[in-house]
Amino acid sequence: MPNVKLSDEAKAVLRSSTITDRSVTLPQQLERGLYVEIDKVLRNAGGRWNRGAKAHVFERDPRELLREALDNGTSIDQRKKFQAFFTPPELADELAVLAAVEGQTVLEPSAGEGAIVRACRKFGARHVACFEIQPHLSEALNNEGHSCLCLDFLLASPNIGPKYDRVVMNPPFTGNQDIKHVEHALKFLKPGGRLVSVICGNFERPKLVKLLEENGGTLKHLEHGVFDESGTGVRTGIITLRKDESVPREDDEWRAEGRQQQLNLS
Repeated sequence: MPNVKLSDEAKAVLRSSTITDRSVTLPQQLERGLYVEIDKVLRNAGGRWNRGAKAHVFERDPRELLREALDNGTSIDQRKKFQAFFTPPELADELAVLAAVEGQTVLEPSAGEGAIVRACRKFGARHVACFEIQPHLSEALNNEGHSCLCLDFLLASPNIGPKYDRVVMNPPFTGNQDIKHVEHALKFLKPGGRLVSVICGNFERPKLVKLLEENGGTLKHLEHGVFDESGTGVRTGIITLRKDESVPREDDEWRAEGRQQQLNLS
């Protein structure tokens, strides 16, 4: 959903709407063009029309975002702002399997709503730590019992705290941010550790090719439309990297193969 410059009519509708911490009820039925504009504004803030409630409903309080939109005259798409294209559960399972997380310590650098964190726990990770830049998502993960630090991962120092056996991640997509996040994440891996990440866009990018060549990497292309429900149709794949060029441990390969068979049978 693109950013929306609010018309004076849209501002007047929002100011006269009933806005709570979980819903927005419009004051009256609107003509089609004005309703489409208002709907885009509310979707940018995280809302979805609910026929039963006869209102747009939200998973978190939209009032601050809507106040900012009114003050600035522009509604910002929060998903695009934070590149919050969340991982579908089936893909999260696949990432955890490829990473062979069973019995390992795992880092998830951009946790979002926690799909990858849950998948890693599901497939037997010994410990999962994560970063998430959006405070409400970080708080929700901590309340769920996960270990989440609210911080832009690119600002995290790899020289403070532990190194991890595995990194499993779905980084931001645009402007080669995926490459920047993967390069930074490699600094958090133990020698011989494994990194599995979603990657997007041009698979022939020189930096991506270099990452694969220098880290014994592989690339798997994903089917088109994997992230449609998350709000983007960009081409995606999965890369698997190792911290060094050592021969894979036999137990790692056994776990990955066995779990992949389990997924195929489910």
